[in-house]
Amino acid sequence: MIANYLSNDGLVILLFHGVIKNSKYNVRNYIQKHIQEDYFNQTLRSLKKYGQCLSMNEIIFHKIERNPLPPNSFAITFDDGFENNYNVAAPILDEL
Repeated sequence: MIANYLSNDGLVILLFHGVIKNSKYNVRNYIQKHIQEDYFNQTLRSLKKYGQCLSMNEIIFHKIERNPLPPNSFAITFDDGFENNYNVAAPILDEL
């Protein structure tokens, strides 16, 4: 469980590449850069239960102001701009 990596005095930045509804191309996604929608949803629900999600602006503000980050802080980022980030991941992020 990814939430196990959260800590009271640290920050975890999660980098996702893509989130897909399903994959019919085993070779194309053989290293699992694009994770399944259900796994992404479960991961975010677990993180929300145990941690505090911060935007990158909030993280920068805390660092500039030298304020401690909330316990179990994390941020979610995406590498590249795949359409599935908008079509599949964004609705889950909006919901949570």
